[in-house]
Amino acid sequence: MKVTSTASAIRATFTVTEARELVTLARDAAAHGLFLSDRLTDMIALLDCARHDVQMKQAVKRADRNAAKVAEQRRRERERYFVIDDLSVSAIRADYADASTDPDFRLWVDLILSEALNKPLPDQCEIRRDVWCVRVVRPATGFDPSQIIGSDCTETADPAEIRTVAERLIRKHADALV
Repeated sequence: MKVTSTASAIRATFTVTEARELVTLARDAAAHGLFLSDRLTDMIALLDCARHDVQMKQAVKRADRNAAKVAEQRRRERERYFVIDDLSVSAIRADYADASTDPDFRLWVDLILSEALNKPLPDQCEIRRDVWCVRVVRPATGFDPSQIIGSDCTETADPAEIRTVAERLIRKHADALV
C-alpha cells in the first residue's frame, strides 16, 4: 500500500490483494454485527468495484499476451522454411485450388485469398484441403521472376512431403536447363 498526503487529502494506492483483504475485513465485520457507517460501506463498495476493474484489465492483458503467443505458434505450425542446394524453399499449409485452365500447368492459389478477392475459379479446378504449397526460389536481393524455380502442392498435410515436392521441383528445373 502506498499512502501520500497533501494539505487537504490523503491518497492511498492498494494492490488487488490489499483491496480484497480490506473488502473481506469489512464484510466479516458486518457479518459479526459490527456497525459500519454508510460512508464506510460506500467506500468499501467503491474499492471492491475498482478491484474488479483492475482484475479485468489484468485478465485482458494476459489474454492479449496469450493470444499473440498462440497466433505465433499457429503461424509456425503453418509455415516451414529451409534451403536445398542454395535454393530457398518455403511451404505454407492451407487450402489451395488450381486456378489454371491448362491441364498441363498448375497454378495453386490460396482458396481463402481467392474467395476474399472474389476471383472466380475455373469450373474443373482441383481443390486440395489442408495441404502444403511448396515454393522454390533462388535467393536474391530484389524480386526477379526468373528467380522462381517452381511451386506445387503436396497431396496430404504430412510435412514429410514438403522435401519430396521441393526436390522434384528442383530436378524438373535442372532437367529443363539441360
